[in-house]
Amino acid sequence: MIGRASIPLIAIATLRDLGFGKEADTILKKAKYVSSTTRDITRIPKKLNADLFYLSGFILGDGCTPYVKNGTNLDYGFSAISGQKEFLEKEIRPIIEENFEIRCSPSRYSFHYGASWTLEKRNKAIHRFLTKIVGLPRGKKSVKAHIPFIVKQANEKEKSAFLAGLIDSDIGNHGNRMGCTFRSKKIVEDLIEFLNKFGILAKSYGTHYKDGKYEQNDFTIPKSQVKTLKELLLRNYLPKRQDRLDTINKLAGIGKRSNLPDSGNPFARQKALTEKGWKSLVA
Repeated sequence: MIGRASIPLIAIATLRDLGFGKEADTILKKAKYVSSTTRDITRIPKKLNADLFYLSGFILGDGCTPYVKNGTNLDYGFSAISGQKEFLEKEIRPIIEENFEIRCSPSRYSFHYGASWTLEKRNKAIHRFLTKIVGLPRGKKSVKAHIPFIVKQANEKEKSAFLAGLIDSDIGNHGNRMGCTFRSKKIVEDLIEFLNKFGILAKSYGTHYKDGKYEQNDFTIPKSQVKTLKELLLRNYLPKRQDRLDTINKLAGIGKRSNLPDSGNPFARQKALTEKGWKSLVA
């Protein structure tokens, strides 16, 4: 076990950056948990799996990694936000609790640019994991959101999982297309480049200012590109929200008939993919 929250994790990451990868691996092989001054004991994953890439994409889209001054100290944490409480409880909570071996409080109702639910945890180790290891922006991320370097260097399955997280949080029905608006221009540029590497030609139709002062940058996946997006996700990692799957199916030319498996049960989804095979699912 490593003590004092995540300070040793940063030191270990620095060792790796300095070329001492073998030494860092030796330390990490023996350490499974991090304890903090708040007596939380947290499991820190030794590597990012597909679910953690998905969670990172979801938090980048609809979540944050706040650090708030509390007296002479700082409180660190993270949160995931959705308009669907059941989705947070059934899909997001298990990823957090299984990978970090912690317990989150029940999702609470809030009014975050509209009625929504927030799943959050005060935990410095996970905050540092998400910001220092994954590379998510600290604090309010809307104007500084970008695709982290570690995601850009990931394999196709991991990149698809990250993209599925963004789709479940931000990228939905956008007229007769898929997309959304971001306050950050950088993430729009990153996404266009990111998707282009998979043969998906995303676009931006410019910038406007909400209420005359809040910059909003358009991000669009044209209808003609959605089938290629669908095939990428089917090969690797599906979004978990049924309404997002329905939107992808509809724009890919499937209409109301859905050949994407039910997102509510990950075991049923995997079973369907195994039994039917990828080729039969790609229309």
